[in-house]
Amino acid sequence: MSGKQVPLIVVVKPSPGCHVISVIEVCHASFQWLDYACSLEGSCEVSHDKRESKSQPGRYYYVSPAGQTQWFPPRRVTVTRSFNWRCEIEIEFGPGRLGVNLKEVPQTTNIPFAMFQAEVEELPKLPGGKPGPAEIYNWSVRPERRLYQNMRLTQVDGVALAGCKYTEVVEKLKRAARPVKLKVCGCLLGEGETSALDAAPTSSSAHPTASSTAIAPSSSSSLSAYSVQKQKKEEYMNLLVTTELSNEMWRLETQKVQWTYRQLRFKWNLLSASLSGLLEAQVKAKKQIEAATADKAKYDEMLVHLHKQETGLIVSPEVQRTNDLGAKNAELTQDIGHMTAGNKKLRRERDANQRHLDELDAQLVHGLNQHPAIPDSLVGVVDDSMSTEVKLAVVRQRVAAMEMEMRKEEAKTRQADVELAQLSKVYNQQTEVILESSRGGMSVSPGMLKSMRLMRGARERWCQLHASGSLVYYKKRGDPVPRGEIALTDPTLEVVCEALLYVAHTSFLPNGSSKKPPKELVFTVSTTQAQNRFQANTMDELREWVTAILTFHSGWMNTRV
Repeated sequence: MSGKQVPLIVVVKPSPGCHVISVIEVCHASFQWLDYACSLEGSCEVSHDKRESKSQPGRYYYVSPAGQTQWFPPRRVTVTRSFNWRCEIEIEFGPGRLGVNLKEVPQTTNIPFAMFQAEVEELPKLPGGKPGPAEIYNWSVRPERRLYQNMRLTQVDGVALAGCKYTEVVEKLKRAARPVKLKVCGCLLGEGETSALDAAPTSSSAHPTASSTAIAPSSSSSLSAYSVQKQKKEEYMNLLVTTELSNEMWRLETQKVQWTYRQLRFKWNLLSASLSGLLEAQVKAKKQIEAATADKAKYDEMLVHLHKQETGLIVSPEVQRTNDLGAKNAELTQDIGHMTAGNKKLRRERDANQRHLDELDAQLVHGLNQHPAIPDSLVGVVDDSMSTEVKLAVVRQRVAAMEMEMRKEEAKTRQADVELAQLSKVYNQQTEVILESSRGGMSVSPGMLKSMRLMRGARERWCQLHASGSLVYYKKRGDPVPRGEIALTDPTLEVVCEALLYVAHTSFLPNGSSKKPPKELVFTVSTTQAQNRFQANTMDELREWVTAILTFHSGWMNTRV
């Protein structure tokens, strides 16, 4: 076969109802040399190997599969291909719109029959909601002969559109005369055998089917088209019934499996919830057991300590606190004695200075002596050679200095008296608190700290003094959240009250003093971290708060020492 030269005839298989399009005869061609292929575009060509000439560089020659060479490229043979579609319809449209919207086939890989570039996108309605010609056509034919989306346009007035671009197809539709015949096929169904009605005369005579053989006797060599159609119809009906039964059984089985799955899912959720509850209860029980074990150990230790206290091995905290308070009371009593002696001494000095001041005032007012006797305190300060005016000026300066010293000493004396009184009260209150036993409480009347807990402060603040050593203030009365806290145990704490200083100074000044009283009853509590300003309603309330804060602070500082 490889060396024999035979004529090659390429025949394109016609579709039902069509004629043979062309017959091409290629004489003296070898089957090995002529490797033709009818591509999707409908063309065939001979495959050659292109090589460069060694004797003539730059020129190329072609080598056939049989080894023959030639300078000219092989001839390309174009043939027309026919398609045997499973579903192909032909529609004739008259003048006017077609009622069909076309679109270009997307150029992606693995697209079947890519040579046809135009496919049906949709069947739109005419203006006013009226159906188009294509939709009217679908109403008039059976479902298998209707026009659907994604069907390809293959011919326009008998002209095949294989290999034409989408723009060329649109141009041909525009130039086609009306009425125009369009052929549309379902490319997704592909090619296959012809229908039984068209292929019955040829196929039944040449190759009888099994169903026809079983029905007709062996003597009858041919069947009519009606018989073949009836047999096909019975086969299709049996296949349809079998398919429907299979689908129904599959649906029932699917429903049964789904129902079983839902049951199992519900049981699994119920068991999971129960298990989760049991695990949570177990964890909670473990925590309770651990807490009870810790409490038992704590109470056992407390019982051991109480037993030791009863036997006298250790001293109870109440007794120890009482001893500490007794020692502190002795120290405070000694300090009170020293301060009382100092206070008496300061009073005597004040009385002497007051008498001397009265004498000097009498001498200055009446002017009994032009050259008064110079007291011992002014010896060395007043010279006899000075004039009377100079002596009087020096004496007035000295008297003013002594008055200032007297005021300072008086203020110190008053402060010492206040501190002594407040220390005694604080000591009494602490003693009452300590005497309360943890095994039973005693009714104790509220002391100074409890009776003065609330006070309206600056910027609508309410203060509360705790026995733990902190002054807590709020934005308004009844507010559960405090705005700040001042530690009275801070060593750098200072309390400044101009109103109390004014009262102390005015007690030593004559009635004609020009110093104005303060406008507000305020006091300032300052530390290294913050400074707060508070206001009282009355002078007594102001004095009580300042005294309580200073007493608590001084008591804390003394205990530290």
